[in-house]
Amino acid sequence: MVRIGKNKVMLLQDWCFFINDVPYWIPAGYFYNGASIPRVFWIVVGAPFEPQFWAAALAHDWIYLTHILGRVIADEVIFQLCIQAEVELWRARCIWAAVRSCGQVPWINNEQDKKDLLEVKTKVLAREDAAKFRLNQCVA
Repeated sequence: MVRIGKNKVMLLQDWCFFINDVPYWIPAGYFYNGASIPRVFWIVVGAPFEPQFWAAALAHDWIYLTHILGRVIADEVIFQLCIQAEVELWRARCIWAAVRSCGQVPWINNEQDKKDLLEVKTKVLAREDAAKFRLNQCVA
C-alpha cells in the first residue's frame, strides 16, 4: 500500500481476505480512507491507519462500496479481521459497535461512491481475472 495524501491509501497489489473459507479479492489501485474512527476516540480506540486496523478497514470499505455482501456481514468482517490482527477484544468490540450503530448512512453509496465503483468496475472488468473480484454480485 502507498499513502496518497493525509487520508487516503492505495492498494498496490490485489489483496484477498476470506469469509468461511471463501476468498474475496480487492484489486490493486483501490483507494480507501482507513478505519473511520472519529478523532475524539483515537486516544482510546486508535487512529485510522494503525497497522492492526488496515486489513479490517480495507475489507470493510470494499464491502461497503461494492455491496458484494450484506452490511451485517461487512460489520462482522471488520470485527473478525481485527481479532485476527490481534486487536484487543474490547477495541474490536468498540469498532464493531461503532460500525453497527453508525454504518447506515455510509452503507448507502453517495454520488462519489457511485463514481468510484464505476471506475473500479471498469478497470477490473477489463482484466482476464475479473471473475475473482465477484463484481457481478455487486448490487450497488
